[in-house]
Amino acid sequence: PPWKRKDAKRATSAGFDVVVAAPPATSSDAPTDGSSATAGQSEATAKPSSHPTAIKSTAPKTFSGDRGGAAEDEELLAELRAISNSASNRFDASDGADTQASRDQPSMTDEYAVINENSEMSREEGDQLPPWKRKSARKKVTPSVATDVALPQNKMQIADATSLHGIKSSENATYQGVESKARPSTAPTLPKRDLPNAPSTSGGITSAPPDTDIKITDETLEESLKSSKWQVRKASYSFLRDRITIFLSGNEPASQLISCEIHSALDASVPTALMDKIAGSLDEALLLSVLYVDCCQGARLEENARKIMASLVKGNAFASSKTSTLNSSEELVLKLIEVSDDGSATIETIFELIQDNGLKSRKPKAVLFSAKLILKAVESFGVAVLPISKLTTQSEILIAHSNAQAREVGMKILAELCRALGSKSPLQSSIDKLKPSQISQLDSLLKSQPSATRITRRLRCKMGEPESAQSPEE
Repeated sequence: PPWKRKDAKRATSAGFDVVVAAPPATSSDAPTDGSSATAGQSEATAKPSSHPTAIKSTAPKTFSGDRGGAAEDEELLAELRAISNSASNRFDASDGADTQASRDQPSMTDEYAVINENSEMSREEGDQLPPWKRKSARKKVTPSVATDVALPQNKMQIADATSLHGIKSSENATYQGVESKARPSTAPTLPKRDLPNAPSTSGGITSAPPDTDIKITDETLEESLKSSKWQVRKASYSFLRDRITIFLSGNEPASQLISCEIHSALDASVPTALMDKIAGSLDEALLLSVLYVDCCQGARLEENARKIMASLVKGNAFASSKTSTLNSSEELVLKLIEVSDDGSATIETIFELIQDNGLKSRKPKAVLFSAKLILKAVESFGVAVLPISKLTTQSEILIAHSNAQAREVGMKILAELCRALGSKSPLQSSIDKLKPSQISQLDSLLKSQPSATRITRRLRCKMGEPESAQSPEE
């Protein structure tokens, strides 16, 4: 690679050897007959006197002494040359030794040889592919390489493994033959087994089939309502619903039942049930609460109605994503308004709790549901029985909200108030706070529907009375 080329050049430049050459030998310096064979070979090696790297000094020789003189010993120079040449090839000798040592070691097994051949062939095929296809080709080749390094010493027949991985081999196939073939990169999937009564999860909420072994009696009802198991609590809520239905005896619900006759702590159990955090048991608690408010006298009391409404708006019902939970919550609020006595503060308390805990909630779902609930109450009962001052304040809160859907619902509430009051004049202070675009939107709503929406529900205390012609202003 380019980042290693500089080091390679340095290694090449450092490969020169320094050789000390002597002047050519004269005839007088020829070796005698008794000279050794090594000296003759050294002399023959030293014959080329014109060595390109020989060092010749032209400076005058001023050294005097026992060791002075010219270095003209041919035998010594030949030996030096031989040492220098052998030193330059010392790595070749070591490579030869390593090669010999590697030969002495055991050879590679047949399965590894086959794997290496396959990998080399796959690399050659991958190099011939275009650049944009090499990556996918290598991915296909990768599973053919065995991932296990340690192989068993003995050869084992693994017919079961071959059938498990889908590798076709004979019954006498050995481990080497199977290993040389492509081994799957992932473990085989085990067959799925159906578990009886396995609970399922949806949206982070655990749901399970009803437990038929749970039995609620009058003696265990109080303990079951406080159980830590939501299935037991759900069964206790259903038990109370059945008790109310039995006491009703087929009559129309008219707030005629006495709560303590059904259960001694029924009035206190309903608000507690609405604080249930499990969706499955919460739905059952909502159904119980609607039936309780519709049939029992205790729901008409202001204190009990306030507790029920407080538990409802502070629990998880208003922020739920389940349609059944939202529908039951809406019906419970409308039912509380319906059973309220004329002149009581229950209705005002209901809208006050919705404003404080619903419209000002940090949960967007709770805010939007509260806004739609207020609009539904206005359209169902009309403005005449509802606190207009609270409704006006709530419409202003919604119109100034950051949520576009909440602002739209706020405009519809304000338009319905204007229709019920006959004009925009009673609400002019609120209309002056609107933007020009919002005023145009209000005018278009009033133009599309000039009259108030026809009411569909009435207070139970006024069921036998004729509809009053008294205007909301009066």
